[in-house]
Amino acid sequence: MYSGIFSQHLKALYKDLTEDVFTANWDNVLYFHKKYAKEFYRLEADESLLKVESFPAYQYKDYSIERKLLGRLNIQGFKVRFVCGYAIRTHEYELFKIFQTDDYFIFSVDDKKLYLFDKELDKLDISENQSNQSTIIDQLKNKNEQLEDTMNERKRNLPPEVEAVLKDYIRNLENIDIMSKIFAFDEETNILRAMLNLNLNNQ
Repeated sequence: MYSGIFSQHLKALYKDLTEDVFTANWDNVLYFHKKYAKEFYRLEADESLLKVESFPAYQYKDYSIERKLLGRLNIQGFKVRFVCGYAIRTHEYELFKIFQTDDYFIFSVDDKKLYLFDKELDKLDISENQSNQSTIIDQLKNKNEQLEDTMNERKRNLPPEVEAVLKDYIRNLENIDIMSKIFAFDEETNILRAMLNLNLNNQ
């Protein structure tokens, strides 16, 4: 959905630039990062890969759009796909892919710039964004599983002296259990004898 909205926004920007007017509403695309960046945008990335120095650009109010990028977008009918977002310290970036090409571009939200991504893509995590809350929960689950594995491993590798103490303790518990059963049996026997005596005396 966001990809389609951004595509329409880019098309409107291009039309305005050719007609020297300013009708495009940036709030149409800025809503997305305001709503999702905090929870979903990737918190770790090499920011130098996302930034760019200077480039020939069209100026649209406060926004700079790289000339080469706008030309390539025009060729592909401004069809783009949102790839993922990054929230690095106080800056947010959105990575897009131009339809039916190998070209990517960056929307630097805070710097108000759009420019082609010309760095090494394999150095950047471009997988789909996941909830940062889910990531934290997964990390806690993994740590808990590691702790349980460590405990189970220690149980399997008890020192001989500890194992001997545990065996003695188990034997004592078993003896106590046997004695309790004997006492319970004796108590039942005494009750039966008392009942028999009572019955004999009443005859």
